[in-house]
Amino acid sequence: METIKEKENIIKSGLYNSKQLFIATIIGGPAIAGSIIACNLWATDKKSLAIIPVLPGIILGLAILLPIDYCAQFLKSFALSHKLATHILAFGLYFLLQTLFALLIRFSLTKNKLGPFLFPEINENIYHRRKIFPVIIISIVYFLINVTLNFYLWIVLGFYLFTHFYVYICINKAFGNYKIVKPFLVSIVFLACLLPVVDTTCQILSVYTRKEFLSYTYLNLVVGYYVIFVFYIFLFIIGLNILLLLNRLIGFVSIKILKNKTLIFVTIFIAIAFGTIILVIGSYINDKPVISKYSITIPKKSSTLNSLKVICVSDLHLKTITSTTFLKRLVKKISMENPDIIVLPGDIVETYGNIHKEKLNEFLEILKGIKSKFGIYAVKGNHDFPGDMADKIDFYKRLGMTMLTDSLIETDNKFCVIDLKYRGNNEKRPIDSLLKFKTKDLPILLLDHAPYCLEEAYKNKIDVQFSGHTHYGQIWPLNYITEAMYDIAWGYKKIDGTHFSVSCGVQDASMPSRQDFSVPVRIGSLSEIMEINIKFRED
Repeated sequence: METIKEKENIIKSGLYNSKQLFIATIIGGPAIAGSIIACNLWATDKKSLAIIPVLPGIILGLAILLPIDYCAQFLKSFALSHKLATHILAFGLYFLLQTLFALLIRFSLTKNKLGPFLFPEINENIYHRRKIFPVIIISIVYFLINVTLNFYLWIVLGFYLFTHFYVYICINKAFGNYKIVKPFLVSIVFLACLLPVVDTTCQILSVYTRKEFLSYTYLNLVVGYYVIFVFYIFLFIIGLNILLLLNRLIGFVSIKILKNKTLIFVTIFIAIAFGTIILVIGSYINDKPVISKYSITIPKKSSTLNSLKVICVSDLHLKTITSTTFLKRLVKKISMENPDIIVLPGDIVETYGNIHKEKLNEFLEILKGIKSKFGIYAVKGNHDFPGDMADKIDFYKRLGMTMLTDSLIETDNKFCVIDLKYRGNNEKRPIDSLLKFKTKDLPILLLDHAPYCLEEAYKNKIDVQFSGHTHYGQIWPLNYITEAMYDIAWGYKKIDGTHFSVSCGVQDASMPSRQDFSVPVRIGSLSEIMEINIKFRED
């Protein structure tokens, strides 16, 4: 067996053994196996090889899920209707495949020189043997993540875990010899598990109990804040490493200074302060609605009006954690503008959130304070589902809203409103067919939740379109993604005679299929009320 040469004055690194690898692989699969092997390679100074087993492990782990998912769908549609029985059979197959993979790895390690290379004999004065318990816990957490997380949350989990891993290594490397640091290292591991554990247990309990838990609503709120904090620490780390790379090329700061423990401590403090300040500012912005005012001129046609003040409130996302104080502030701001008409282009009540009849009734009493001369018009967005709690209690009707779906309505001799149901990109809008029901030559206002397929609006000579949906990414730098996805991600733009107004919304949304998991922070966008002052021009 290979023996690791003794080193002096270093922090002890831990090594896993082949038995721990076998147990962890049965529970967590190839991805955990690849990570354990990578840890051993890194600890034994084979750092250039450490990345090699990680990516194949992740790919193989996902590949194992494909036949499991196919099997579960087959059992559900053909053989079994009972959800629990289907899941038991699917999980049984899952662990069977992972056990076979674990046996294959164990056989490979005993039949060639790979075993001694990855699991060498250890000089315990330099290295310590890692305990099996943390490996089992990590493997269980990874298993839960595998069976519950959606694709977009895998992306979130990527930067989330990387940030904790990076911070742990940096602190351990610089201050690992100090006993006072050990609790901080343990807390980093705990916080790394916070998002996956809270999210997965919440989903599992919801599936099997068919109940929504208020405790998870507020726990998810805490996790939402923490995820944003971690995201900006992640950006701080990226920026810091770019500076370190430039310093390596230019050499304006010596390595000795960079390794100074005081400087490292100050850098950690600055990073924490940076993330905290972002949270405070972003929370303040999200909770303070502002009015963005625009003035436009459109043909009067046969309208009896000379002007029209429109208030657009998009993406309200009413849910259990929506603040009534915020809602009262919003109503007051809208009322002070004395609008002629109010439009709500979608995502009014959060279907994905844990919201009950009592809470909606409380919101309803507050929102009754919104008044306008010519009425309130609304459409549903991708977070408003037909037959949800809002429909069950006649929420929109009791507020006096005109909630339409793929409909056209003419208001005397004033204007015409077209309301479209939510459609994704490249889905045709039936604007041309709805215009056939128009009996008067009036200015046309179009409500379409998502600003997709804008050409259909201006080709049909719509005068003004109101949309939301984008949130303008909500937090910087995600706004660059929305800029790439939409022709108009936020604000006002005129195209071929049609005026487009896209709001970044007034509140944060719950993530699809997650109980009240939202991002209550705005950086680079506003909690926005749009005011469009329309003047009618005689042609």
